[in-house]
Amino acid sequence: MLERIIAALNSLNQPWVAITVIIIGIVFDMECKRFGVANDAATGVIGAGIGLLTGQGLKHSDPPPPPANPTTAAPSPQEKTK
Repeated sequence: MLERIIAALNSLNQPWVAITVIIIGIVFDMECKRFGVANDAATGVIGAGIGLLTGQGLKHSDPPPPPANPTTAAPSPQEKTK
């Protein structure tokens, strides 16, 4: 069930979804601490949200590919006069 939820969130691929997941994880963590339950799952939810947000940042910060270099260059005018 959790895998399906994560797959659905990954398919949305929006920054607000990542922030929402982080907030849900934080609330989940506070509730775990309040009731004295292990917070491993809450930590996983926060990590998933951070992973989504990091993926968004990396996707938008990729540098453009370098221009293609011509493999055969025409001789310059100085080389033609030599």
